[in-house]
Amino acid sequence: MKRLLKKAAFFMVFTMTAASPLYGVTARASEETAAYQETKEDPLFENIDKTIKGLRKISGKQEILSADELFTAGKPIGDWTAMAMAYSGRDDDFKGYLKALEDFVSGSMAEKGMIKDGRATEYQRIALTINALGGDPSAFGKDENGTPFDMVALGTFGYAEGSPSAQGVNAVIYALLIMDAVGTEIPDSSPVSREALVEKLMACQRESGGFSLSESVPENPEITAMALQAIAPYTEDEKVQASVDMGLSYLSASQKESGGFDTYGEEDLESTAQVIMALSALGIDPEKEDAFIKNGNSLLDALEGFRMEDGTFCHVRSKGTTDLMSTESALIAMESVAIRRTDDTWIFQSDIRGTRGESETSQGPFSILWGAAAAAVITFFYISVRRTS
Repeated sequence: MKRLLKKAAFFMVFTMTAASPLYGVTARASEETAAYQETKEDPLFENIDKTIKGLRKISGKQEILSADELFTAGKPIGDWTAMAMAYSGRDDDFKGYLKALEDFVSGSMAEKGMIKDGRATEYQRIALTINALGGDPSAFGKDENGTPFDMVALGTFGYAEGSPSAQGVNAVIYALLIMDAVGTEIPDSSPVSREALVEKLMACQRESGGFSLSESVPENPEITAMALQAIAPYTEDEKVQASVDMGLSYLSASQKESGGFDTYGEEDLESTAQVIMALSALGIDPEKEDAFIKNGNSLLDALEGFRMEDGTFCHVRSKGTTDLMSTESALIAMESVAIRRTDDTWIFQSDIRGTRGESETSQGPFSILWGAAAAAVITFFYISVRRTS
């Protein structure tokens, strides 16, 4: 696995080979880029818009993030919603949220010397949030001497317990996601490496192609989808490519007739959202890949099946009540597809800093501007990751 040491920022997803009869076509995303520009009538943008309107209604504010009692900086619901709003391209109270998050980080580090209980995923989620909102996660907050904290390092190669794998598979997944999102260079002196993290993750793959959280639990679609997002940038390596192909085959075989997924005994939104994210990471459009359309239903069709009347989403259909974590998961998943369609980029590596703005066009939260010299798409968007704590 020599080439795993290459910077994932170059994201060579589209070099995937035809090792699998189903997924040799995953390079289609770059081939169809021109077609993806025709997004004016794409209902996906309207569905994203509906979700944001639903969140605004719940918050009672135009700037959702200013409802800090609901979306508190440093807590999972607040951070993931902030990321979703950042990548949506809509204006919101990003500066205010970043300031609140900075106060939370500085206060927690001063009081306890760690964030919350010191889990790697806490640092990783906050680092992803800072990055999405245009801050610098490698220099955020300050200690008593005025020295900023490197939130990326604290959750990855500088984790207090050594490798983030000490916390488990989730921490390995998000360590790779945040390092690749910001293009982190790991010091030579660190015992942690991208290669080791990728190998650790692939060791959790079962014969079925699915991934599991540990040897003592069975594989499931949700963790499989999350793992594929993390290893997607490394498919130049043949072993990683083979792992991806197996994972996709497992997910395709596990998909329900509704187009969704069942991880915990009942179809749930988060499983479906994570598979959408995995396909987006690999350059696969969930509405254009036959292997992920069942009984005429795509993953996006299944996602819409969880939508509430006010535009938000529920976790499982049997409960039928708004769930904020499910809503941000759905929003991030939809945005990941929209970013791939219009900018041919993986959401966590998209550059939205300095390009936010409200759009009242039929693209919903995104605006496509055509230059006189050439047809160039400027897209305002988002970050899924999903709850990590």
